[in-house]
Amino acid sequence: MNELRKLHAILDGWRRVAFTNRPEVSTHEVQGYATVLQRYSLDRINDAIRLHMADPERGRFFPKPADIVHQCRLHAPRPERVSVDEVLPQLPAPEPEPNAPRITELTEQAAARYRSIMDQTEGSRSDKQAAATAAWKADMRAGDPNWGRDKGRRWP
Repeated sequence: MNELRKLHAILDGWRRVAFTNRPEVSTHEVQGYATVLQRYSLDRINDAIRLHMADPERGRFFPKPADIVHQCRLHAPRPERVSVDEVLPQLPAPEPEPNAPRITELTEQAAARYRSIMDQTEGSRSDKQAAATAAWKADMRAGDPNWGRDKGRRWP
């Protein structure tokens, strides 16, 4: 019962501050608000009403219980972020194949090659990118002679 009086005081206080033309909040209204807002603390309800009043669109009208719930949910404290390592068990790293080069090594080599091509090429940035792309395609064709070809299909 004490909580209802406090909620009545909060609602009536905001009514006096911002909505002087609205009639006093009745006990039936307070009971309706209390039923909907029972999961939230009075401090949180007061903060939600304050945030509702600061909203230029919705704040022009006295908050309905749904407006207060909306603000409570919108400004709810966020749970702490959990890292993937805490959720998943620690899995051992897969064993690399004995003679296979690592993908990162290949990527670093390719990036260094194409950077050097871009540095050596004269002209605009698009000219440099075109030269690097042509070198990349040549490397791909060297590994697979049919790479980039239609493989016998005819286009209409």
